[in-house]
Amino acid sequence: MVHANLDYAAELSTIRKAYIEHWPQARLNVIRQRLQDSEQERGPARLVTIVSCVEALARSMIVAAANPKTFADFLRAYEPIERSGASWLVAEVLRLNGIADPGKHLKEDTWLLFGYAVDFRNMIVHEATYLGQDKWPLYHATDEVLRELVRLGRLTPLPDRV
Repeated sequence: MVHANLDYAAELSTIRKAYIEHWPQARLNVIRQRLQDSEQERGPARLVTIVSCVEALARSMIVAAANPKTFADFLRAYEPIERSGASWLVAEVLRLNGIADPGKHLKEDTWLLFGYAVDFRNMIVHEATYLGQDKWPLYHATDEVLRELVRLGRLTPLPDRV
């Protein structure tokens, strides 16, 4: 059944345009709300949420680095990275901040574990699977990456618990 009063394509377009034009602090404000709303999530849902938040913030930081002035400028900066993966996006933000080696820059094995978190997130989304309870290091590493992006972007710090 098609609902004639609902224009999903237009709504998707409107939302996409709004997020393309978000500067990192505005994007982080939405991310902060998303994390707060998902506090009761556990397991795979929580990992999907937090990895997606890292990905969204990194993407907005890369777009902002292009210093766009108009929507067309935002779009030119956004389109080449729209489908880029979370690990590449974070590495690019680090590179833009003069950090060539994410593994050396981030604490302990955070970069390695973040890569696994991204891989597990992708499997959860595409294969509709679950995670064992032993994956907490992935959540912690992803939180560390998110906090490093916030620090590098000189954004309002996140609360202690994400």
